[in-house]
Amino acid sequence: MKAEKIYSINFDFRKKEQKRILEYMQQRGYKLLGFKGVESDGQVAGIPVWFSVPYIRMAGEVKNIYQSLYKVYYVDSSMPSDKSIRMTALSEVVELGSKVTLQEDGSFTVESGGPENAILLVNNRAADSGTITAGLASLVNGNYAPFCSFKVVPQKPLRMEPNDKICLFAAPTVIRAGSVAAQAVSEGALFELDAPNNCLRLEMKQEGEGFNPISWGLPVAQVHSGDQLTRLMDSQH
Repeated sequence: MKAEKIYSINFDFRKKEQKRILEYMQQRGYKLLGFKGVESDGQVAGIPVWFSVPYIRMAGEVKNIYQSLYKVYYVDSSMPSDKSIRMTALSEVVELGSKVTLQEDGSFTVESGGPENAILLVNNRAADSGTITAGLASLVNGNYAPFCSFKVVPQKPLRMEPNDKICLFAAPTVIRAGSVAAQAVSEGALFELDAPNNCLRLEMKQEGEGFNPISWGLPVAQVHSGDQLTRLMDSQH
């Protein structure tokens, strides 16, 4: 398997003003919430929080590191009442262009023959086994975490194509990674990290009301509280 590029979203709280904003957010229970984009022809079950980092754990230089390494997961039950993804099983690392089959016993088999730049999931369980929730998890801050979820019926293939869109929010919340959201929870930032642009430095706006990019020529779009996440994370918009 080829080596995947490392991407980084960085903050520097050593400056006086940024340190003051950090202390404000720490005192009020803020977390940094991240979402990652994907394209699919499947029925969306929800958009899980990809990573959730309490600001109380931050100091000085802070880096959020991820790689474009993917695993397929499934959840062998209905969505729990707190609407969070608890992965029943994870496949091995899967390259784009692969076909992944979920077998009757809950194991995965991986082979070539999937669509270009995407992963094809086939639920090979019995026709009467019911709908499951499945999606992709990727490596962020040292852990594989789900960033998309779809309803998958037996014998029907699901195409999942990760895109370069990342959406960030800072909010006083108890939301954890894997929690499913439908709308932006606060003012935030939307941007793309790709091979030529693999590092983004951001600073916090006053009282955590969004982000400003530092010395980067590509656009960072403002996201407003209440915006629909499914639309934001689609590369066609």
